[in-house]
Amino acid sequence: MRKWIISPVLPAGVQAGYSLTIVRLFLSIVLLTLCFGCAGEQQSTKKDPIVLEKQPPPVEIPTKKLPVRQDEGLLTKLDGKVEIVAGKTGRQPATAYRKVAIGDRLLLGKDARVQIAYFETSRHEAWKGKGEVDIRKGEGRSSSLKPVVTKLPPLVARQLVKTPASGEHVKIGMVTVRSISSDTVESLEKQYREYRDAAAPEDTTPEVFLLTGLLEMMEYEQAQTVLEGLRKKLSATPALESVVSHFEPLVKEAVAGQ
Repeated sequence: MRKWIISPVLPAGVQAGYSLTIVRLFLSIVLLTLCFGCAGEQQSTKKDPIVLEKQPPPVEIPTKKLPVRQDEGLLTKLDGKVEIVAGKTGRQPATAYRKVAIGDRLLLGKDARVQIAYFETSRHEAWKGKGEVDIRKGEGRSSSLKPVVTKLPPLVARQLVKTPASGEHVKIGMVTVRSISSDTVESLEKQYREYRDAAAPEDTTPEVFLLTGLLEMMEYEQAQTVLEGLRKKLSATPALESVVSHFEPLVKEAVAGQ
């Protein structure tokens, strides 16, 4: 007798529904797997936040401000042995047309003579004899000497500020504020003649004023002419030697730098 095995046969619509459900379940498993994998990678690559330690405030180191040296006057003439003590430096020979500041001290030897022109007060002092002179605000003081004091024209005193020191390079075209009242050589020479007539014959400050003004105006040829004239007067006025020896190299340097 033949046995029949009966297998259930589902309708076509039900079979399609089961197949779709299986596919959806498979896709869900795949997506969940991918999500958990990404989350694991993010956790493995996530860095701990950097905690910055609070830094102490910077320590300010106090600095000692050095006093600014301010020129008070100009040594317009020197005769004999004159030394200067400036700041913390020791004794050194003083030179004509050197600028002096508050606190500087001049040491005059026997028969020495020095003239000082002060810029702000227009005071002009002539010291003579052995002793010491302390430079103060607008004047010099001494416990043993007394100066002969005259008054400079304020215009001359302001112009003397521009007198270059020995060995100092003449700055061409760098003057922005003029001390002289006119830009013409004629007016400068007129002021010089007026000052020359009022000054003592041995006082060379007028010549310093004139040559400083010509250098400031960059009138180098005229300055050379003035120096030639002063050189001819050396036999009659030996005091002009310091003026010529000081300004001649300055003028030559300025001419060479044009």
